[in-house]
Amino acid sequence: SRQLGRNIFSLGLSRVVYGIIIFVVYIRLVTYLGPESFGKLSLVLAYYTIFFILIDFGISRFITREVSPRKDLAGVYLANHLLVQILVAFLTLAFFVVVPRLFDYEPGVIYGMLLVGIGLMIGAFSIPFRVLADVWQRLDIASALNFLNTILTASWMALAIYLKRDFIFIFWVYIVIGLLSVVFYWVVSRRWTRPVFEVSFPLMRRMLLFGMPFALISGFELLIQKVDAIIQKFYLPFEQLGYYSAAYRFLDFLTFIPAVAALSLFPFLAEAVILNKPEVTAILNRLNRYLILLALPLGVAGTVFAPEIIRTLFDASYDAAAAPFQILIWVSAITFIYAVPNVIMQLKRTSATAVILAVVTVLNAGANWFFLSRGGGIIASAWITFFSYVLIATSFILIAQREAVLNFIRYLFWPGIATALMVVVMLQLRGLNFYFLAALGGSTYLAFLFVVRFIKKDDLLYLRAIFTRQ
Repeated sequence: SRQLGRNIFSLGLSRVVYGIIIFVVYIRLVTYLGPESFGKLSLVLAYYTIFFILIDFGISRFITREVSPRKDLAGVYLANHLLVQILVAFLTLAFFVVVPRLFDYEPGVIYGMLLVGIGLMIGAFSIPFRVLADVWQRLDIASALNFLNTILTASWMALAIYLKRDFIFIFWVYIVIGLLSVVFYWVVSRRWTRPVFEVSFPLMRRMLLFGMPFALISGFELLIQKVDAIIQKFYLPFEQLGYYSAAYRFLDFLTFIPAVAALSLFPFLAEAVILNKPEVTAILNRLNRYLILLALPLGVAGTVFAPEIIRTLFDASYDAAAAPFQILIWVSAITFIYAVPNVIMQLKRTSATAVILAVVTVLNAGANWFFLSRGGGIIASAWITFFSYVLIATSFILIAQREAVLNFIRYLFWPGIATALMVVVMLQLRGLNFYFLAALGGSTYLAFLFVVRFIKKDDLLYLRAIFTRQ
């Protein structure tokens, strides 16, 4: 429990630092580029984000599951993973060279996709070394690299603004990040194991066969998030894509919380094996309670105060982003609620997870094509994304409860009351500086939950234990 908490904290801290620094720079970058150029940047980054996860081909999850209980196998698995990764890396680069030309994208977008494709290809060779940190549950290692990449990316974006360069200049940083990742993980992983080059084609086949469902899961998850931006390019001007992406950018920052919980929970549950043990149940439901506690005020306040949030973050040229923001904020809230079931599904019901996400991906893409081709705009895409996540969350929760004892309904009442009180207080002072308003609302929310003992002394002791050494 303590190691899990420390993993969550270290990853969470790195993601918070990353999110804050990058988001502050992104606010300035969004305003600097304007909706049209930012739309082009967002299109390339939509492809990059999908393949940043997909390039692993799901093998990392397979190795984490197989090697966590048998660390003596790490060297053999590492070597064979490297050989498989070479093939995957070059296939990915080929995609980034061929596809933008098939879709007849403009030269700037084609060049940008080539740069990020090269960065992905280089970074792919760090993945077999990176997975060792997951196996040894040393996710603080990933946190350290995240911090380095944060400083590098933020500095590069700031340099682009200072030098008044176009959006293409920004993509060069992804090549540098790829090189840094390879060197970093190669050095730190040597303390655990080194490649043992016993080439095993049966093992490689197992990696691909068992990893494929995880690859499909990751790919479908990201397609559900990003396919709308890709399809919008065929029917909407880049300016509209810029509005939609500006709204989504804030939500991308918020997803670090369920993402950190999932990354930390997967190796823990893989090692635990049996999920209905009392100690495992206690940890799962503690995380559920914390995530629901955050989800409700996020969704409600984001909907009510969307115009203020957009105007505070950007400028008046992005006012049109407020309407999709009011819908998409609930996508972030939903990801909080089903974060724990999501990990359980990937670990215990991998095939079912892939099927559910495949169905939702097809429905999402089909609905976007249908409505956008008939004059629908970014609001239609936002609603499609929302209902896609409702379907995923409902399916995952119902199935995951067959594998573990999970509580949800019992954690909704007091956070719901606290959220209503928070919004009432904030509405009374609407018009004041929104940062002050958000701080006041958040303080009111937490104070109420302390008073009604929804947040207990035990929670504070748990958080304290994360930082206390044995």
